[in-house]
Amino acid sequence: MRAENFPDFASALRDNCKLWIVLSADVASTGNALPESLRARIFYLGEFTQEHTRKILSNKLSADPLIDINLSVLRGLTNKKDSQ
Repeated sequence: MRAENFPDFASALRDNCKLWIVLSADVASTGNALPESLRARIFYLGEFTQEHTRKILSNKLSADPLIDINLSVLRGLTNKKDSQ
């Protein structure tokens, strides 16, 4: 998608960064009830996403790791919902 339509590609990356900024801010708040270790891992993924996105836009890396992270989180959320 990068080569075919870079503006849309960059926009999708920006939207993904916004999502991870919101998630990171939420797990950093004192009122978040998730276990501390999970909060730390989510926060780390947010930091990784920001840094990796900068490298993607510099044409140094692939977006595949971000896709894998998002899909893994989505699968985890789906499995949690199904097991309740």
